[in-house]
Amino acid sequence: MRRLFGVIVALVFAAGAAVLTWPGVFGLERTFPLVQIISFRAALGAAFAAAAVLALLFALIRPLRALALTSVLIFGVAAGANGLMIVQRGTGDETLPDKTATSLRVMTWNTAGAATSAESIAQFAVDMQADVVTLPETTIDTGTRVAELMRDMGRPMWAHHAEYGGTGWGATSTTVLIRPELGDYSVIDSSLDGSSNTSTVPSAVAMGAGSDTHLRAHETVLALVCRPLIKKTYSVKAEEAAHT
Repeated sequence: MRRLFGVIVALVFAAGAAVLTWPGVFGLERTFPLVQIISFRAALGAAFAAAAVLALLFALIRPLRALALTSVLIFGVAAGANGLMIVQRGTGDETLPDKTATSLRVMTWNTAGAATSAESIAQFAVDMQADVVTLPETTIDTGTRVAELMRDMGRPMWAHHAEYGGTGWGATSTTVLIRPELGDYSVIDSSLDGSSNTSTVPSAVAMGAGSDTHLRAHETVLALVCRPLIKKTYSVKAEEAAHT
């Protein structure tokens, strides 16, 4: 009976570790609360490492040794896998690559609605020489103000947005600013009417006029970047971004 119990507990640990480490394999990467947990993958990896150390201590108790050592293996693999993902995806850098004629610099900032002023957003975007600025939880009024301020600073932008419900509430809006030099863009109808949009917060898909080029901004995720962030700036090659 004790052995059966140990097997069941080990399977539960293994299943939990697998879901938390590779939620996409199970189609759960956008499920609450997993989407919030995996956003803190470094902390998740540290938690698995701590669990492995704790299980190793339990291995000193003879009746629990088999289960404890199995748990050490499970948690150790999970900690290593999460650490490897962090290394592969990059640990972040405060510096940006040099801006070139073939690069596209993208800034994404979850502004938390009115918590961030238009002046702060505009100044940061100009300082970073951003070509595209995606602003989740930002109304078109704020986005327009940011575009005006950036114009006055010598870096004009066109403002686009998608919104749910027409409430004017920042959390139901996503705004995208695009430099005129990149061409004419407009938000596609399915983003505006919600017929093929994300379920909780809106995605703004801006399509280039007369081309297949598109820019997609969703919550804190930009298709050009594919990583959720509070505030970050990226440089990518324009030829790669054009077909994302």
